[in-house]
Amino acid sequence: FGRSGGRGVSRSRRGRPEVQIYDVAQGKPLEELEVPTGPNRVEFSTDGRYLAATIAGGVVRLWQTSDWTSLGSVAGQLTFDPGQLAVSSDGQLVAVCSRGTGNQEMKVINITGGDTVQSIRTSEMSFLPSGLLAVADDTGPFYLNTGSGSLTELPGGVAALAQAGDS
Repeated sequence: FGRSGGRGVSRSRRGRPEVQIYDVAQGKPLEELEVPTGPNRVEFSTDGRYLAATIAGGVVRLWQTSDWTSLGSVAGQLTFDPGQLAVSSDGQLVAVCSRGTGNQEMKVINITGGDTVQSIRTSEMSFLPSGLLAVADDTGPFYLNTGSGSLTELPGGVAALAQAGDS
């Protein structure tokens, strides 16, 4: 879905905040997802099965893209302006990094449980298709295994990727 669809953030004709999903190839909207206040970041999972949005006031919301069902919403976990957003391939975790340069605060949130699983400083982060969370900081890259809704740091480099099947 992520390759054929686009993403946009706007206000609806009704004047309410929403996330609009567009079919770029056909040039028409597919879905309008209502949100309580202004959305500021949206991101699809690597396989396009999930869409996450950060919403003004520190809310994180997740939808399943097959039928646009809301899978959960978490409030109060973000105390910063979101800059990066990533969704795990199983839709259980959402990683949000604060806006800025250098090492910024990143929180990994269990969207169904509503709790922060991990909070670390990072400059870049991204979920890999296997579910590994690739993270970069001042010391270099490292990987976090996100199985069972928890995070376990793996050794850096190719060994971690091979262990998770992302070679």
